[in-house]
Amino acid sequence: MKKFAIVLSLAGASAFAATPAFGQGIDLGLKGGVNFAKLSGDDIEDVSNRSGFAVGAFLNVSTGGFFSIQPEVLFSQKGAKLQSEDGEATMKLSYVEIPVLLKVSPMLVGATGFKPFLYAGPVLGISAGCSISGEDEGISVDVDCGVGDFIDTKSTDLSAVFGAGGSFAVGRGTFSVEARYGLGLSDVFDVEDMDVKNRAISVLVGYSIRLGL
Repeated sequence: MKKFAIVLSLAGASAFAATPAFGQGIDLGLKGGVNFAKLSGDDIEDVSNRSGFAVGAFLNVSTGGFFSIQPEVLFSQKGAKLQSEDGEATMKLSYVEIPVLLKVSPMLVGATGFKPFLYAGPVLGISAGCSISGEDEGISVDVDCGVGDFIDTKSTDLSAVFGAGGSFAVGRGTFSVEARYGLGLSDVFDVEDMDVKNRAISVLVGYSIRLGL
């Protein structure tokens, strides 16, 4: 019995050594989709979701195993729809976002190419514009609200993102579908003691190829 256990251990070690590291390599891809954005906080109310888009590129770096690091660069539209007794308006916020995600991609036993994943990480957003348009007491309103404007927004926005999805091989690359939630950590406006933060649910699709390094 002891000899059998030794043989079995050696066979398992040989099989592991002969198997390429799962997910090892660098993948470069593009992704895009829709944001369902909103503003929340103690100093804002009567708001609803504003739909926008997110599009950009990502690099997934894995050294084998289930874990990888995925930096991204996205152009992302956020903001909210604002309601009042006298009218309604849409605040349109735009950011260049740089998420750095820790991604976990477990291997499913018996799976045929489908690979689920979970991820989380910090996001640095760089303001790329802000405007408010709508009606107030029957009068059309269209004003800028970016950095240095009358309504002053901060030049950067810090947030955390949490997401999940799945991927599978398509042609020479990998197709992915994912959903993520962005939780704003810093205030949108550059006004002391004003608590207004970004929130967003995003649905994204992507396509990546393995780089030949």
